[in-house]
Amino acid sequence: MKYDHMLTILGNINIITPKDSKLPPSIDIGLNLFSRREYKIVPNLVRINFEYQVEEKKSNPFKYIELSVRAL
Repeated sequence: MKYDHMLTILGNINIITPKDSKLPPSIDIGLNLFSRREYKIVPNLVRINFEYQVEEKKSNPFKYIELSVRAL
């Protein structure tokens, strides 16, 4: 599985519903363990390990994401 696909599944997956249905305009089926757009995480389930991160790679903090046993 590609890294970006895994981050999408762990984050947000929005499904657009048909306009003529009685459902909301979109449904989020992702795990929502973090939000890349808002730079937020669920503290007891996810952490970002900055120990291995070098200064030039701080633009993508989710590259060093770690999941807890509880999240798995």
